[in-house]
This record gives sequence, C-alpha cells and structure tokens, in this order.
Amino acid sequence: MLFSIITVALNAENLILDTLNSVLGQTYKDFEIIVKDGESKDKTLEKIPKDDRIKVVCKKDKGIYDAMNQAIYEAKGKYLIFMNCGDKFYSNDILSYVAKELEGVNADIIYGNRYSKSCGEYKYLSKPSKRFFYSGTICHQASFISKDLFEKIGCYDDTLKIASDWKFFLDAKINGAKFYHCDKIFCEFLDGGVSETKEGETLSNIERKAVIKDRYNVFERVVFSAIKKIRNLI
Repeated sequence: MLFSIITVALNAENLILDTLNSVLGQTYKDFEIIVKDGESKDKTLEKIPKDDRIKVVCKKDKGIYDAMNQAIYEAKGKYLIFMNCGDKFYSNDILSYVAKELEGVNADIIYGNRYSKSCGEYKYLSKPSKRFFYSGTICHQASFISKDLFEKIGCYDDTLKIASDWKFFLDAKINGAKFYHCDKIFCEFLDGGVSETKEGETLSNIERKAVIKDRYNVFERVVFSAIKKIRNLI
C-alpha cells in the first residue's frame, strides 16, 4: 500500500466528513484512511462513512501529537499524510499526482503548496535548508512522509503542544532526510486552528525557542537571527 491518510479527531462532527470525502473522492485508490479518535463525545464516529478503506482507532490520548503517534503505529502505507478535521485535498488528483512523482524520485518527504481561504496559495521553498527551519516550516497537511523516516528519527514529540510538527521537519533536515517539493497545491488548509490564536502563537514561540537552543549552535542562532531581522525590515 502506498498511502496512509491519517485524520486525528476529537468532537469534530461538523468537520470530519468534509475531510474524509476529499480522500474517498481521490482518483487513485491505493490508500487507507486511519481515523484516530480521542473518544469523542459528540457524533463524530457516526459521521464516518462505512468503507473498507477506513480504519477507526478510538482510544484516549494525551493530545494531538500523541494521537498522531498512535496512528503512525497503525499505518501500513509507505507514505503518511496527516489531514486534520476540516482540511481537504485541493483536488481529486493529488494522490495520483504524488504516486506518479514518486516513481521518479527517492524522497523521504514529498510536499506541495497549501491553500487557505484567508491567504490563497502559499508556495514553499524547493530546497528547505536548516536556516529556513529556523523561522519557517512546511505544512504537514501538504506533506507525504515516508514511514521509514519515523522509524529512523522517531515520531512526534508529544511533550510539545503546538510546535512538534515543525520540530519533526527540522530533525528530518538535520538527519539528512531527502525533501522533494512539487509546485502544486496539495491541500486546502482550514483557517482558525489553535496555532493561529494569540495564546497558540505565544506557546509556539516558547516551544520553538527551547528547540532552537538545543538544535542550533550559538553561531547559527546569531547569524540566522540577524538574517531574520534584516528580512523583516525589507
């Protein structure tokens, strides 16, 4: 099996069906869907379509990253993508497109651009460097990650609440993972997530500062901070 599409859910009865339908409507069919539900109290589980390709794992978790890790262990696909409830594939040919691209490349992470109603299309760099991850990241809803990479560098750090997906991409870069960018919109990103709130941004900055101190040496922090300040002034 080539793809495992993972959706983490908790009381998402109004959002989950849009996400699942965007997967089930893909023209490429060699995939599974893993819904990792954290024991929802609403009608989330009732909204899940009856389909042999959907596996529901209903189990208590410590938060979104613990839930994502639980789903990773269940996944049978060669490449995993995490689609949050409310997020959707941008078109019904995304899996077909990625499958074709993978025939010609050896990638640990193959990623595209994202779209949101508030910002339109956001294009990512084709060759993200360690410096890029000092202040930026890529979107996990637009990223297909080799399951072998999780086995090589570990899963998501569930001690973090906001920034663990960024930390994973940074660690992937540090450990020599091969990134491959496709200049195509892969997902429609749902606005209004926790990370976009004032409290979420504050917590994310705190978490990122701690990781940066551990992953970047003093010279890198000084130089990359200076570059960031200069770019903010332009």
